[in-house]
Amino acid sequence: MSTTIFMGGQRVRLEDRDLLGQGGEGRVFRVGDRAVKLFFTMTDERRRKLAAFPTAMPGRVIGPLDQCTDARGVMVGYAMRALEGAVDAHRLGQRKWRENAMRAPDVLGVFRELSTTVARLHAQGVVVGDLNDGNVVLTPPLGNAPWQPWFIDADSMQWRGFPCTVAHERFLDPRLYGVDLAHTAALSKESDWYALAVLLFTSLLYVHPYGGAHASFPTMLRRAEGRHSILRGDVKLPHAALRPEVLGDDALAFFAGVFDRDARAPLPASVLESRFVRCACGVEHARRVCPVCTVRVPVPAAVRTFGRLRAATVLSAPDPRRHDALVRIDGDWLSRTADGTRIGQILEGQTQVSVGASLGFAFYRAGLVTMSLLFDTRRGPLRQLALPHLEGKLVEWSVAFDDGHALFSAATEQAGRVIHVAHLVDARGELLATETGPAGSSTILAGVSGKCLANGAVLVATDHGLVLLRADRATRSFVPVRAFPETRDLVPPDADLLVGPGGSVYVVTHDAIVHLCFEGNPSS
Repeated sequence: MSTTIFMGGQRVRLEDRDLLGQGGEGRVFRVGDRAVKLFFTMTDERRRKLAAFPTAMPGRVIGPLDQCTDARGVMVGYAMRALEGAVDAHRLGQRKWRENAMRAPDVLGVFRELSTTVARLHAQGVVVGDLNDGNVVLTPPLGNAPWQPWFIDADSMQWRGFPCTVAHERFLDPRLYGVDLAHTAALSKESDWYALAVLLFTSLLYVHPYGGAHASFPTMLRRAEGRHSILRGDVKLPHAALRPEVLGDDALAFFAGVFDRDARAPLPASVLESRFVRCACGVEHARRVCPVCTVRVPVPAAVRTFGRLRAATVLSAPDPRRHDALVRIDGDWLSRTADGTRIGQILEGQTQVSVGASLGFAFYRAGLVTMSLLFDTRRGPLRQLALPHLEGKLVEWSVAFDDGHALFSAATEQAGRVIHVAHLVDARGELLATETGPAGSSTILAGVSGKCLANGAVLVATDHGLVLLRADRATRSFVPVRAFPETRDLVPPDADLLVGPGGSVYVVTHDAIVHLCFEGNPSS
């Protein structure tokens, strides 16, 4: 598939292989050193807003450079600078990624740049509005230059006469809950500073200010409405989160003011200049004494018993990618490495592939179509799957395998909401179970990772421990059949799960590998 447009008066042909990404509003293509954003629907209001785009925006804002039109001269999008190797800022809140890529001082350097840019935008009468971890991207270090932050989707920003009409619920100021953003310019400098504080807090502690679990507030939104942040001390933190005590006193006071008392102000220099050090225990902190080491209890026994469950801390786990039949992408073809045979044709540069011991899964998005494919790693061609199209911007995805099944999980973002999907197929490509809904709205949608397969059964890590699900083929739904509450403190929702011998399970987190052995096969 291809699309022809005119960029700066020059005819340009856009191919699906040039696609950089797709969101709720449109698609972004790569054209040389430019990125071209084409809208699904170009309204008169959007044309007027783009025509009135403020001049002399700060350098960290990736804004329109040229109009893009169709053959009739009607505006369909715009061209902007393309960024090399950019990753979404939501990576900063993922402990596995962030601690391998950046240290806390690097994070603070990024936020000094972001804070300066936001202040400059405000001075020009511009409000970011939909400030979230998907509208900020980071480019990796180059030479002596550190990680660099950039604001994208600048056309959604708010300036005189043109309000921002959407905001991501995780970054929306609780004072604006219930406000109709589509019909009022409610987003403001204050809501920008709130959103930036959320992003910094998450990047330093790996948890949303209203994340974790609390008996009196069942959801994050209810906690935000009650202004009951994790700084209160009575909230159970996710396993990957750092305790707030690693922050300095100035940072703790600032965040408490924002999230517990509705203070709204720029990020203070005393917070952005915090001096973090890495302790011998591996934790980065901004205190004189490491708050983690000082409260550590004696190391528990290597093997612990919880009723019929035995848990042992181990040094290694099986690698699910270790198998004989590997595959490679050769242009528009997917091939087997062992003998070079072609499995089938794919879309070059756009196809995502995951491979298990005997099955593989691939998918790509072309326009309003998601093409999902299944294949045997040893023989046979690609098999096209009849799975629903992925709506919105793809945020995260994963695939779990057993010898006869594949479970595809993904998260997308559209109009400020995160939607999770889960599809279970067998080796013939038959869809056995499927579910789509808001993140955390059901057991199978608890997260994108934290799942494994055994004999067609799905084991899911949740806040309440492992839960076993099976597919009801009649209704194509995931049905809980057994819970393991004794695993609650051993299996965080963001853990990687691997099936071990005899129905055992390996739980891999950022700092440990635990081997869980059940009395009786958990998948039975």
